[in-house]
Amino acid sequence: MGALGQAAAEARGQADQRPPDRRSGRRRRPSGRRRVFGGPRAVLLLPHRRYHPSGRRQAKFPQRLGRPHPFRTRGASVLRRSHRPAGRRGGRGMSAGPMLQLQGLKKAYKGKAALRGLDLTVNDNEIFALLGPTGAGKSSTLLASAGLIELDAGRVDLAGRDVTDADPASRDVAIVFEGFNLLPVLDVKDNIAFALRSPEFREAEDEIARRVGRTAELLRISHLLDRDVGTLSGGERQRVAIARALVRRPVMFLLDEPLSALDLKLREGLRAELRQIHRQYRSTMLYATHDYHGAIAIADRIGIIDGGVLQQAGPIEEIYRLPANVLVGKLIGSPSMAFLEAHVESGHVVIKGAEQRLPIGEFGTVAPGSGKVLLGVWPEDIEVGPAGAEGASAGTVYAVDNRGFERAIQVETPAGSFRKVVPLSMPVAQGDACSFRIPARAGFLFDAESGRRISQTGEGGR
Repeated sequence: MGALGQAAAEARGQADQRPPDRRSGRRRRPSGRRRVFGGPRAVLLLPHRRYHPSGRRQAKFPQRLGRPHPFRTRGASVLRRSHRPAGRRGGRGMSAGPMLQLQGLKKAYKGKAALRGLDLTVNDNEIFALLGPTGAGKSSTLLASAGLIELDAGRVDLAGRDVTDADPASRDVAIVFEGFNLLPVLDVKDNIAFALRSPEFREAEDEIARRVGRTAELLRISHLLDRDVGTLSGGERQRVAIARALVRRPVMFLLDEPLSALDLKLREGLRAELRQIHRQYRSTMLYATHDYHGAIAIADRIGIIDGGVLQQAGPIEEIYRLPANVLVGKLIGSPSMAFLEAHVESGHVVIKGAEQRLPIGEFGTVAPGSGKVLLGVWPEDIEVGPAGAEGASAGTVYAVDNRGFERAIQVETPAGSFRKVVPLSMPVAQGDACSFRIPARAGFLFDAESGRRISQTGEGGR
């Protein structure tokens, strides 16, 4: 037996002389390795030194024998730099094209469907606003994009790669929630730098300081870096949360109603800063909100979502000019679209309880078989005047909302109600009788049952 074999035999003999364990009666395992019970079978964890792809040695972490290292490095990312288009770093230098593609996403929580075959495309270097009411599926869409929920069906492509089954850390996206999600035990500076010190990034301290300083300057929070997060206001905390996501330079930002908890002035200021960040970094953003004004103020394109289905997507001018259905008309505009009950009779659209009859030709091509319909009109196109106006229909002023420089009134009619903004010079009070008239080519026709638009005109009073 050689010297090496003899040394191994002596080591085994020393191990056999170890006292037995009190509980199991088995002899203790030699030092240097330990048994971990994390499931149906045990795995061995041995000391292991991980090396960064650049050659820099990383910290000492355990590694499962025969399995991937539990702490991924940048080189292990699904979207690692070798797979990204040339020149791209932090959302810059990439030609326009699909950055995120969601195909047929389905997700249910305890039997209740949140996403029902959602299809969505977000182009590179654009801000896409996902607009919808509470419970429409906005948050589920963002969580699915980030890999934070398991889908029942569908596919997620990010930067041209299928990441449906990829873990969240490897997707290289940053998500900002409505809640600030800051670590109270760390100051502002360390909260922002937290991701850069993780095993995924493991940046040098001088690089961390440089990036934190630059990001803080961009968001105007340099004077807050040494403060505790518990001493910050709501707007300051939201800036810190955005900075923590921005400092990572991800391929995409996912913003889940990050400004909804702030007051109007702070929301307007932070929206302007997000646009500035987008211009400077040429980053891609998916911005979920229920605020119509916030969506049109920040987004290049808007997607209307309701019931877990994308109802319509495109530039706001295109959606406003030709809304796809009643849901879209109710979610955009300020005030939103007015819908009046009507029916088609002898080549005319007859509004319920109104004297005005509109030639069907004003609405372009109308789907055959149309009976009961909804006449959709943007409130700014409706002419409101005193009662008894010639050729107009009767209504009643139900409510008056004074805004200082103008008034918003709600008018009740037999066909339905609508809201409209009128000048202060117009004498109007709650309970007054009034009249209204729909100008030629100013409306859209929608099916009364399905809500689908059935008129093909592109005028809409524009």
